[in-house]
This record gives sequence, C-alpha cells and structure tokens, in this order.
Amino acid sequence: MKKIFIVDPANSGWIIEKLMGDIKTELNKRGFSVRIGQSDEYLGEDIVFNSRYLDLFTTRCARINSAFITHVDDYIKEFELKKISTKVDSLVCMSPSDAEKIRQLLSHRNNISIIGINLPARSVETAPFVLTIFSACYADNRKNERWLIDYIVSRPSEIRNSFIFKLMGDGWSMLAGDLEKLDVNYEIIRYSINMPDEYSRYKWHLANGHFMIYMGFDGGAMCVYDALNVNIPFLVPANSYHNNLEPVANIFKNKSEFFERLDNFHRQIIVKKKLLESRSIEKYVDRLIQHWTEILGEQVSIKSNIKTVSVDEPVDLSELRSNYKKIDAKRLLSFCLRTWNRYLKTISK
Repeated sequence: MKKIFIVDPANSGWIIEKLMGDIKTELNKRGFSVRIGQSDEYLGEDIVFNSRYLDLFTTRCARINSAFITHVDDYIKEFELKKISTKVDSLVCMSPSDAEKIRQLLSHRNNISIIGINLPARSVETAPFVLTIFSACYADNRKNERWLIDYIVSRPSEIRNSFIFKLMGDGWSMLAGDLEKLDVNYEIIRYSINMPDEYSRYKWHLANGHFMIYMGFDGGAMCVYDALNVNIPFLVPANSYHNNLEPVANIFKNKSEFFERLDNFHRQIIVKKKLLESRSIEKYVDRLIQHWTEILGEQVSIKSNIKTVSVDEPVDLSELRSNYKKIDAKRLLSFCLRTWNRYLKTISK
C-alpha cells in the first residue's frame, strides 16, 4: 500500500480540495507516493480515494476503492449513497457520529468498511489572549499596575506566550521596561488627548482584544462601560458600581483572585491547543492509514497512539431525515446531471 490516487473531479478550491492536498502532503512525508487528479489520470495505484462520493470513480485495478463522505442531506443523496456503496470497499466520514449514521443507512451492506475521522484543523496554533487595559498608568501604582509583573514572576515561564498585554493610555512606558526584561508580550497604544478621534481609536483597539482587565480598587473606571459598548468581556474588582454588573462582569475580590482569573485564561488556551492537536492532519492521516491497512489485513506502523472513537448510542434515522433539505428544482437538476455524466462515462469505456 504505497501508491495512492486521490480523485479530484473538479478542483474548485473548496475546503475538501484543501483537505485532500493536506492529506497528500502528509502521506508524502511518510514515504507514500500520492497523486491528485481526475479519473482518466489513474495510473494503477493501490488505493483510489474519491474526494467527492457523488462523482465516483472505481477500478478493479485498485486494491481499495475508497470514498470520502461529506454529508447526506436529502433523499436523493441517500439513494445515490446506497448505489455507490455497492461499488466501494471503504467510506470515510467526517466524524464518528456521521459514520454511525451512514452505517445505519447502509445496514444492508456487511462487506463495506466505514470509518469516521473528525475533520482535521488546518493549523494547530492557538493565538495568545489579548488582555487590554484601558487606563493611565501611574508611578505610585495606584491602579495595581505592577500586579502584571508580580503575576508573570510567580508563574512558569511558558505562561508568558499565552498573553499579549495591550496597554492603552498614558504612562505605560514606565512599566514596559520591566515587562520587556521578563520577555512578556505587550503593546502600547497611546494617542494625544488633542487628537479629534482619540477616543474612538482607543475603543477600536479595545474591541479588537479578547478581554479587558482593570486592576484598581479606586472606585471604578469608565472603561467598564467602554467594554460594554464594544461588547468585549471584562475582568474588574468587586467594588463600587462594578458589583451591580455581575451578570455580565467577571469579578475578583483581591490580588489572589485576579491571578486565578488569569490562570483560567491560560487554561482555556491549553484546552483549545490540546483539542486542535488531537485533530491535526497528522492524527487524521494516522487513522486513515490504519483504516486502509486493516482492510488489506496489513500491519499498521504508526508512531502515535490511536484510539478508536465509537458511538454507543443508536442513531435515530427519523431525526437524521428530519433535517433533509427539500427536493427543489436545483437539487433535482444536479441529480439528473450527475446521472447523465455517469452514463456518459459508462458508454465511453
């Protein structure tokens, strides 16, 4: 199983074509010979993998005829799926739950291998949290500005790349030197009060952050209302008028609680990163290779640990079909064109 042909009948730049390109690149890295092309470009590869199941190409020359299933969303596609299922050895669905639906739709077929692999992310990088402070910075630390320094110093070094502190207003250059020494990511946004659109520019930057933080126990800050105006979540002390904002505000009572909230932000980033890594193109190709090698009865040689995800709950096909689209003229025309094209291919052989 070293040569794979991915059938791409019409490269329209759709996400499926991008996915197939990513699969090809990853398989090439592992020593497989992979080509992408139209059906008439097949050169005797071991595996034929159709990117579009409704425009199927199969051949007896291949050891496996496989098809990628995006979705079945009307009775016509269900009918077509049942027809093509008699011609392929393998169906690859976009998730384990989708695979279970397809298994039940094709319950009459016992000799077809169906797998669901969660659609992979094209990148596993996670952007840092942009934490915005919209306030002047004072030399006497009246707004607890140096809590940022204390937090970074008290946490492992890897946490530093989880945040970008966006410091908006006057005086922040005093703190910037200490942040730079700690290799902390920060931006300083400072406009003259005499600039006509100074306030609107600040609010634009505020809206483009992930969270606003305010650390001062000095009676409250107008930037809380700015955060509400631009619809950004915020973290503020439990004092003054902030207490009445609790349904929409994140509140802390002291320095320790403030640090805990920042830790929570960091944990969110880690959770998202792990989720993306679990759905990387590398993990996807692991499962795809395993699927094909199991059909062939060959040994799987994959470095990473593979866990098969199963769906224990039976799928209610009536619920699935309740989401089917109505058969309108456009869908009917598409079906007729596909059927006609299949007929032309048959008589041209």
